[in-house]
Amino acid sequence: MKNNALKSGFTLVELLVVIAIIAALATASVAAFSGASRGAKKKQSEAIAYALESAIEQYHIKYGSFPPPVEKAATAWAGESIPLDTTSADAQVLCEELTGKNANINYRAVDFLPLQNAKQNKNGFTYSGVDFSGIVDGFGNPLYILFDYDYDGSITVPTGYTNEGTAIRAKVLVYSPGLDLTPGNADDVYTWKSL
Repeated sequence: MKNNALKSGFTLVELLVVIAIIAALATASVAAFSGASRGAKKKQSEAIAYALESAIEQYHIKYGSFPPPVEKAATAWAGESIPLDTTSADAQVLCEELTGKNANINYRAVDFLPLQNAKQNKNGFTYSGVDFSGIVDGFGNPLYILFDYDYDGSITVPTGYTNEGTAIRAKVLVYSPGLDLTPGNADDVYTWKSL
Protein backbone atom coordinates (compact mmCIF):
# COMPACT_ATOMS: atom_id res chain seq x y z
CA MET A 1 0.00 0.00 0.00
CA LYS A 2 2.70 2.46 0.92
CA ASN A 3 4.52 1.86 -2.37
CA ASN A 4 1.48 2.83 -4.51
CA ALA A 5 0.86 6.06 -2.56
CA LEU A 6 4.40 7.26 -3.13
CA LYS A 7 4.34 6.60 -6.91
CA SER A 8 1.07 8.46 -7.62
CA GLY A 9 2.52 12.05 -7.45
CA PHE A 10 4.75 14.04 -9.83
CA THR A 11 8.48 13.89 -9.46
CA LEU A 12 10.43 17.14 -9.40
CA VAL A 13 11.88 16.36 -12.85
CA GLU A 14 8.42 15.79 -14.34
CA LEU A 15 7.19 19.04 -12.84
CA LEU A 16 10.16 20.97 -14.27
CA VAL A 17 9.57 19.44 -17.72
CA VAL A 18 5.90 20.54 -17.65
CA ILE A 19 6.90 24.08 -16.59
CA ALA A 20 9.51 24.23 -19.37
CA ILE A 21 6.94 23.14 -21.97
CA ILE A 22 4.44 25.76 -20.76
CA ALA A 23 7.14 28.46 -20.86
CA ALA A 24 8.14 27.47 -24.41
CA LEU A 25 4.51 27.60 -25.59
CA ALA A 26 3.98 30.99 -23.94
CA THR A 27 7.12 32.37 -25.57
CA ALA A 28 6.04 31.09 -28.99
CA SER A 29 2.57 32.60 -28.65
CA VAL A 30 3.96 36.00 -27.57
CA ALA A 31 6.38 35.97 -30.53
CA ALA A 32 3.56 35.10 -32.94
CA PHE A 33 1.31 37.83 -31.53
CA SER A 34 4.12 40.38 -31.71
CA GLY A 35 4.80 39.51 -35.37
CA ALA A 36 1.10 39.76 -36.21
CA SER A 37 0.89 43.11 -34.44
CA ARG A 38 3.87 44.49 -36.41
CA GLY A 39 2.32 43.21 -39.65
CA ALA A 40 -0.97 44.94 -38.82
CA LYS A 41 0.81 48.21 -38.03
CA LYS A 42 2.69 48.01 -41.34
CA LYS A 43 -0.63 47.51 -43.20
CA GLN A 44 -2.10 50.46 -41.30
CA SER A 45 0.96 52.55 -42.24
CA GLU A 46 0.52 51.64 -45.92
CA ALA A 47 -3.15 52.62 -45.82
CA ILE A 48 -2.30 55.99 -44.25
CA ALA A 49 0.48 56.62 -46.80
CA TYR A 50 -1.77 55.78 -49.77
CA ALA A 51 -4.61 57.93 -48.39
CA LEU A 52 -2.27 60.90 -47.99
CA GLU A 53 -0.77 60.41 -51.45
CA SER A 54 -4.24 60.16 -52.99
CA ALA A 55 -5.43 63.32 -51.19
CA ILE A 56 -2.47 65.32 -52.48
CA GLU A 57 -2.93 63.99 -56.03
CA GLN A 58 -6.65 64.83 -55.97
CA TYR A 59 -5.84 68.32 -54.71
CA HIS A 60 -3.33 68.72 -57.55
CA ILE A 61 -5.91 67.59 -60.11
CA LYS A 62 -8.51 70.03 -58.73
CA TYR A 63 -6.29 73.12 -58.40
CA GLY A 64 -3.32 72.43 -60.70
CA SER A 65 -0.76 72.94 -57.93
CA PHE A 66 0.39 71.43 -54.68
CA PRO A 67 -1.16 72.72 -51.49
CA PRO A 68 0.59 75.29 -49.34
CA PRO A 69 3.11 75.39 -47.80
CA VAL A 70 4.77 73.43 -50.60
CA GLU A 71 4.10 75.98 -53.33
CA LYS A 72 5.19 78.84 -51.11
CA ALA A 73 8.38 77.14 -49.91
CA ALA A 74 9.45 75.47 -53.16
CA THR A 75 12.05 78.13 -53.94
CA ALA A 76 13.64 77.66 -50.51
CA TRP A 77 14.48 73.98 -51.12
CA ALA A 78 17.04 72.70 -53.62
CA GLY A 79 16.64 69.62 -55.79
CA GLU A 80 13.77 68.31 -57.83
CA SER A 81 11.63 67.23 -54.90
CA ILE A 82 10.77 68.54 -51.48
CA PRO A 83 10.84 66.19 -48.48
CA LEU A 84 8.26 67.06 -45.84
CA ASP A 85 8.00 65.44 -42.38
CA THR A 86 4.29 64.92 -41.63
CA THR A 87 4.69 65.98 -38.00
CA SER A 88 6.19 69.39 -38.84
CA ALA A 89 4.38 72.72 -38.68
CA ASP A 90 4.40 72.80 -42.51
CA ALA A 91 2.59 69.47 -42.56
CA GLN A 92 -0.11 70.88 -40.29
CA VAL A 93 -0.66 73.68 -42.82
CA LEU A 94 -0.68 71.09 -45.62
CA CYS A 95 -3.34 69.00 -43.87
CA GLU A 96 -5.47 72.04 -43.07
CA GLU A 97 -5.38 72.88 -46.78
CA LEU A 98 -6.22 69.28 -47.76
CA THR A 99 -9.21 69.25 -45.41
CA GLY A 100 -10.49 72.70 -46.40
CA LYS A 101 -9.86 74.24 -42.98
CA ASN A 102 -7.97 77.57 -43.05
CA ALA A 103 -7.71 77.04 -46.80
CA ASN A 104 -5.50 79.30 -48.87
CA ILE A 105 -5.92 77.89 -52.36
CA ASN A 106 -8.64 75.34 -51.54
CA TYR A 107 -11.27 78.10 -51.52
CA ARG A 108 -14.06 75.60 -52.18
CA ALA A 109 -13.15 73.87 -48.89
CA VAL A 110 -13.05 70.45 -50.55
CA ASP A 111 -12.18 67.76 -48.00
CA PHE A 112 -9.55 65.67 -49.77
CA LEU A 113 -8.39 64.07 -46.50
CA PRO A 114 -11.46 63.40 -44.33
CA LEU A 115 -10.52 63.67 -40.66
CA GLN A 116 -13.95 63.98 -39.09
CA ASN A 117 -14.04 60.23 -38.36
CA ALA A 118 -10.44 60.08 -37.14
CA LYS A 119 -10.07 59.51 -33.44
CA GLN A 120 -7.49 61.37 -31.44
CA ASN A 121 -4.05 59.78 -31.98
CA LYS A 122 -5.62 56.93 -33.96
CA ASN A 123 -5.62 56.11 -37.67
CA GLY A 124 -2.39 58.02 -38.17
CA PHE A 125 -3.76 61.43 -37.23
CA THR A 126 -2.28 63.19 -34.21
CA TYR A 127 -3.71 66.04 -32.18
CA SER A 128 -2.41 68.62 -29.75
CA GLY A 129 -5.42 69.08 -27.54
CA VAL A 130 -8.34 69.22 -29.96
CA ASP A 131 -6.39 70.64 -32.91
CA PHE A 132 -5.04 68.41 -35.65
CA SER A 133 -1.23 68.49 -35.54
CA GLY A 134 0.11 65.90 -37.98
CA ILE A 135 0.06 62.44 -39.50
CA VAL A 136 2.09 59.46 -38.31
CA ASP A 137 2.49 55.91 -39.54
CA GLY A 138 1.06 52.92 -37.67
CA PHE A 139 4.15 52.81 -35.46
CA GLY A 140 3.71 56.46 -34.39
CA ASN A 141 6.64 57.72 -36.51
CA PRO A 142 6.48 60.53 -39.09
CA LEU A 143 5.76 59.86 -42.73
CA TYR A 144 7.73 61.73 -45.37
CA ILE A 145 6.35 63.24 -48.56
CA LEU A 146 8.27 63.98 -51.74
CA PHE A 147 6.65 66.46 -54.12
CA ASP A 148 7.57 66.89 -57.78
CA TYR A 149 7.69 70.65 -57.39
CA ASP A 150 9.54 71.24 -60.65
CA TYR A 151 6.57 69.59 -62.42
CA ASP A 152 8.72 67.45 -64.72
CA GLY A 153 6.59 64.38 -63.99
CA SER A 154 9.17 62.37 -62.05
CA ILE A 155 10.56 61.98 -58.55
CA THR A 156 13.78 60.22 -57.57
CA VAL A 157 13.39 57.44 -54.98
CA PRO A 158 15.16 58.48 -51.75
CA THR A 159 18.37 56.87 -50.52
CA GLY A 160 18.03 53.59 -48.64
CA TYR A 161 14.70 52.51 -50.14
CA THR A 162 13.89 49.93 -52.81
CA ASN A 163 15.03 51.26 -56.20
CA GLU A 164 16.85 54.23 -54.64
CA GLY A 165 17.98 56.84 -57.15
CA THR A 166 15.47 55.65 -59.76
CA ALA A 167 13.21 58.30 -61.29
CA ILE A 168 9.54 57.38 -60.90
CA ARG A 169 6.75 59.02 -62.85
CA ALA A 170 4.73 60.56 -60.04
CA LYS A 171 3.55 63.86 -58.60
CA VAL A 172 4.02 62.76 -55.00
CA LEU A 173 5.56 59.88 -53.04
CA VAL A 174 4.90 59.06 -49.38
CA TYR A 175 7.22 56.87 -47.33
CA SER A 176 8.32 55.85 -43.84
CA PRO A 177 11.34 53.95 -42.54
CA GLY A 178 8.99 51.93 -40.33
CA LEU A 179 9.30 50.82 -36.72
CA ASP A 180 13.11 50.84 -36.57
CA LEU A 181 13.42 54.23 -38.36
CA THR A 182 16.04 52.71 -40.66
CA PRO A 183 15.34 52.51 -44.42
CA GLY A 184 16.19 49.40 -46.38
CA ASN A 185 14.47 46.59 -44.49
CA ALA A 186 11.15 44.76 -44.29
CA ASP A 187 9.24 47.27 -42.16
CA ASP A 188 9.65 50.15 -44.66
CA VAL A 189 6.46 51.67 -46.02
CA TYR A 190 6.38 53.44 -49.38
CA THR A 191 3.81 54.19 -52.05
CA TRP A 192 5.86 53.35 -55.13
CA LYS A 193 5.86 49.84 -56.53
CA SER A 194 8.95 47.77 -57.30
CA LEU A 195 10.19 48.53 -60.78
